[in-house]
Amino acid sequence: MYGAPSESSAAIYGITNKARCIAAQTKTDNSRFFVGTLAINAENEVHLIEVNDQASLGDGHESPIRKVAVYPHKGGEIWHLAASPVEPSLLATGYQCVTPADSSWRATVWRVPPEYGQSMSEVAELKGAEGPIKGLVWHPKEDNAIMLLDSEHIRQVVLDSAGTPTITNNIAVSPLTITSGQWHPLLTYLVAVTTETGFRTYDLRSSKKAFGFKSAHQDAIRCLDFNPSNAYCFATGGDDCKVKIWDSRKTVQCVKELAGHSHWVWNVKYNPCHDELLISSGSDCKVILWNIVSLSHRVASKASVSTAPQAAASAAAAASAGIDSALHTPEDDAVNRPLPPDGIVKTYDDHEDSVYGLAWGASSSSSWNFASLSYVGRVVVNYVPQEYADAYML
Repeated sequence: MYGAPSESSAAIYGITNKARCIAAQTKTDNSRFFVGTLAINAENEVHLIEVNDQASLGDGHESPIRKVAVYPHKGGEIWHLAASPVEPSLLATGYQCVTPADSSWRATVWRVPPEYGQSMSEVAELKGAEGPIKGLVWHPKEDNAIMLLDSEHIRQVVLDSAGTPTITNNIAVSPLTITSGQWHPLLTYLVAVTTETGFRTYDLRSSKKAFGFKSAHQDAIRCLDFNPSNAYCFATGGDDCKVKIWDSRKTVQCVKELAGHSHWVWNVKYNPCHDELLISSGSDCKVILWNIVSLSHRVASKASVSTAPQAAASAAAAASAGIDSALHTPEDDAVNRPLPPDGIVKTYDDHEDSVYGLAWGASSSSSWNFASLSYVGRVVVNYVPQEYADAYML
């Protein structure tokens, strides 16, 4: 199954405590998500939930979401979660202690047990953060490197075979204040941080600024995400209620501005397999699915095919020779198929509070679902409408 099992249905999972961070577990048969709680007067937890990607919604069957496990997190309020994209059993949490004697910020890498009923085991404590933690981001292709962000520093931490952490890069961005960050999925020597109303990228090989823009949004930027298929493109969202798409070769201004939110934008996420699709969420209680096919790799590929006269001539010659059927492939249909126009695909209004957490599913069987998390602890799983899944399958 791919796309939306039912246009009007959403799968819901409720948590008793407040929560604001969610992350997808990778390399699983069904989509799985970690959710971290934010309780002051109760023990905090990490919930692991699973979505049956083959289930159908709205047909009288039970919800496709099930609780896999609940792991105690005795350290404190969980503000950040990061699941390793390489090793499914590794999870990092950024949290604030809530005891009367200790309100410090800490970060820990955990190993998630394979069996229900067991607790997470500590792999390493990531030390060095000064003040509130602003983000935890794993290296896109390695399971032993993670980026630790506080308000003024980018720290690259590497774990050795015994799990001992070492800070291998420490980049100060002061006097600016970091609000979030991401690691480039294709150019892994680049990391980016949002800083007040702008953004900056840094080259980890030299620890120097690569490029940036000081006034990317009118108000504070809350989030940034890189296009997984185009090394030059990335998206930002901010307090001006806008989502903006950027091209690093043209940072004088954004290449596209998306208006649909009525309050701060807290998350923006590219679909990991289909860069035509983007989701965003905000404190207006909305989740918006966007179609941005005009800036996707698909359009670039289509342009390169349509501007290759020698390829057309070769195809015509083959057709006249009676071998055109041997050359026709499903990919040819994908190139020639009309594509949906840019704009809002759908606005999801399943929440009644600010939507602080957002993640695409990362299972091996589906890239068409995504989970959103509102502050009251409500997790909602929605699906890309079927017609868009059909359009972008190939």
